[in-house]
Amino acid sequence: MKANRKITSNLIFTLDGNPVKNGIIEIDSSGVIVSVSDSNRQIPHIAGIEYFPGVIVPAFVCEGEGLIELSATYVSVYNTYRKAWQKGVQVYSTNCNPDTIWNLLKTAMHFEEQLIKNTFSAAKNINLSNKYGSIKAGKIPGLVNLTGFDFQNRVLTEKSTLNRII
Repeated sequence: MKANRKITSNLIFTLDGNPVKNGIIEIDSSGVIVSVSDSNRQIPHIAGIEYFPGVIVPAFVCEGEGLIELSATYVSVYNTYRKAWQKGVQVYSTNCNPDTIWNLLKTAMHFEEQLIKNTFSAAKNINLSNKYGSIKAGKIPGLVNLTGFDFQNRVLTEKSTLNRII
């Protein structure tokens, strides 16, 4: 039997409560989240834990078109999300245009509000919030790593990129 995968990052936006600083997400071999735990505010240096610098968020949800595969090929912040169609980052949104979603996330004064709109709320609108839209035990939301995040102001920067984890 394959061991569960354990992932950590500087900040995890679970959308099931407050963001978790240096938390650990445990995922089974089928992609189902087993647990999300707090690591007592220190990045855990435990054998077998994969570290992704920056932020982890749930994959985005597209109300009208189901699961859309996106990629993390990037030349600039704008092109990162725009070119995401090619490599496998799952994006699901109320507005399935990757240019629009990425621009909203990177320019929004309310990053978390836009994140919720394009993850949890979109999943809820299509009755899939039991599977997608937040990082919680029992769900299979897909995970995306955002780098270049301004932690103090909680916004993306011009150096921000996104990469699919699962």
